[in-house]
Amino acid sequence: FGKWVTGDPLKGSLDEFRILKGRALSPDEIAEIYRMGANHHLTRQVSSVDLSAQTKLPFWIAADRTGTFLEAMIGESDFANYELASSTLALSTTTVLYIKGDEIASSTSIKDSSFSGKAITANGNARTAGGGKIGNSLYFDGTGDYLTIANSADWNFTGADFTVDYWVRFNDLPAARGLVATYDGTDGWQIYQDDSVQNRGVGIYDGGPTLWTAWTPALNTWYHMALVRSGLTLTWYINGVSIGSPTNTDLNNDSNSLVAGAYQTNGTGSLNGWLDELRILKGVALTPDQIRQAYEYGLRSHPITIDFGATLQPSDLISSATDYSFSLTATTSGLSATTSGLYLGDKIIIKENLGGTEYAAQGTVNAINTSTGAITVPSWDSGSTFPSGNGYSPHRLFGRLPLQHQLPHRLVFFRHHFLQQPLSPIPDNFHLHRHLRFSVPLGVINALHRAG
Repeated sequence: FGKWVTGDPLKGSLDEFRILKGRALSPDEIAEIYRMGANHHLTRQVSSVDLSAQTKLPFWIAADRTGTFLEAMIGESDFANYELASSTLALSTTTVLYIKGDEIASSTSIKDSSFSGKAITANGNARTAGGGKIGNSLYFDGTGDYLTIANSADWNFTGADFTVDYWVRFNDLPAARGLVATYDGTDGWQIYQDDSVQNRGVGIYDGGPTLWTAWTPALNTWYHMALVRSGLTLTWYINGVSIGSPTNTDLNNDSNSLVAGAYQTNGTGSLNGWLDELRILKGVALTPDQIRQAYEYGLRSHPITIDFGATLQPSDLISSATDYSFSLTATTSGLSATTSGLYLGDKIIIKENLGGTEYAAQGTVNAINTSTGAITVPSWDSGSTFPSGNGYSPHRLFGRLPLQHQLPHRLVFFRHHFLQQPLSPIPDNFHLHRHLRFSVPLGVINALHRAG
């Protein structure tokens, strides 16, 4: 490794070296390996906790590198928090299409994150792009770019409640630009934006007169749009606020495919701009509060900073489960001193992968020598594991789960972390998004996302 038979050796670094024999990785798999899990979710539940009387929300996070690469969010439902399909989430089973656009930028392999996992075809130069409203997004250049999803009964809204919502950012606004449609030039329905003088607004067409609702967006600005039918009432919401209720219509897809980013199934009227978090829910009319919460994502998200990371000093390692004194240095993580960011009472975590086995130990710091980096813990927590033989090696990374700490009106990662109010009324879900996320639907932690 790092040298060919007779040539010069490599001057640099190798990491995560793998050889797979008998299996060729797909382009999607290669792309996912490259982005190292960015915007991915892990889901778990904990017991319910009543937070209704609380003004602060404590939480703990450890990471193996420092920096600001996380985002936390408070919300009241899986819909408001843009959760992926999960049998534990109430709205997942009614979500028949969910295009997040979070694949690696410039990807044309775009996935449906709903339970149905419908196949999506990118036409023209339709692709994902960075700078979305949440993670990456879909991008269309206005010259024949659109996505196609095959005909499905899910696109026939005749007699059914439904919700279509998405974020959109227009790069230009000439005449009609398509958003979502099943119209083939004769039959089907279409939702589109028209900025012509005679029809300035958002339109719905289903074979009869176009149903116009006045609205004039600005260029290069993200808008949350939602079309909801409850019973016989259609309602348009822009940025969480109703802008009108057009006359009800069936919206029958007439066995046509669905397109995103155009108003006709052949790509006519393609969008010049970005779409993000496109969702279709059939059989459910979301409430005004749920729509408002989905829009308020940007108002309820907070950047997170991990401020500590370190490695063991070779001269003072952890030799066994009964070794409670060791030395570390945080300068290997780019911090200014040996113990930068570590405080008495912090929960420190050491991890190592040895021969394919993951070892982890944690304990509460009760002594710190800021000059030498010497640390002691009174004991190792139950469940801690240690490599046999020489214990942990010098280059093991440290994280810490901090002790309780109040930070008024902001959310950060120092010691223990608090999201402090206003939390009135207390939301149901707590989220970390982008590279790490979790949710707490009144005590249910719903996701941990981590990426490189």
